[in-house]
This record gives sequence, C-alpha cells and structure tokens, in this order.
Amino acid sequence: MPREGLLWRLYYADKTTFDNLRGSWEEAPLTGVIAVAVVDKTKGRLVYNQTNFYYLLGDSEVGSTDFLEDLVIRYGADFTAWNTRDEFEALMQTHRQVKWGAWVTHENYKEVSEMATADPDFPKCSPRRRWTDFPHPK
Repeated sequence: MPREGLLWRLYYADKTTFDNLRGSWEEAPLTGVIAVAVVDKTKGRLVYNQTNFYYLLGDSEVGSTDFLEDLVIRYGADFTAWNTRDEFEALMQTHRQVKWGAWVTHENYKEVSEMATADPDFPKCSPRRRWTDFPHPK
C-alpha cells in the first residue's frame, strides 16, 4: 500500500534509502545513488536509474543526466573545476541538490534497482516511459 506523503526515495549502492519523509533532498547523502523512485500522478511510480547524476525538479520530479555540462548549464558551476579530493568534496557540498551515481557490479545494480521497482511504499509501476518523456536541463 502506498505510503502517505511519500514523494521520492533515493536508493544507494549499500542498499540504504533516503526519502522526503526523513529529510530534504539536500540533506540526503550525495554519492552512491543507484536509483530514484518518485510518485507520478498519471503513471503511478517512476524509477530513474542508469545515470551518473540526479537532481530534483519541484516536489517529485527528477532530472537525470550523464553529462557534467548539463549541470554547468543548470547550476552555473563548473563541476569539472577541481584538482584534489578536498576541492571535489567542497564542490559537492556547495551543490547538494546534485546526487552522484555509482559504478557497481551488475548484481548490486540489479538488487538495488529491484528494490526501487518493487518498493511497496509506492504505487505500482505503470508501463515504462519513453526517454523523450523525461525532463532534461534546458
């Protein structure tokens, strides 16, 4: 049964989750995201995965991209302008609205993606959306 008030949930490589009932998007851990599930009024549940970067658009719409250039356009920051781990950490902390995906084994990816697809706290999935239906940065 869908959980009241749940709008989105992040699923991490270590099989932990974070959702809007626990805190804001910015408070969620920054790295290790494998999938994001969101409530969609017309389609039920949408699951975003297989992407390097995720960001929230409004209350429960997620944007995703594999390209740092898209983040530069959206947030006006050069996500490639770092030379040390400390500079990288500072950049991520400054732009907490961006969540970073993870490279994991196929088995780990499959397990976490199935957690998102089968999560009983969300409405059942409707048929998959086409890639052209997803929001993209302008």
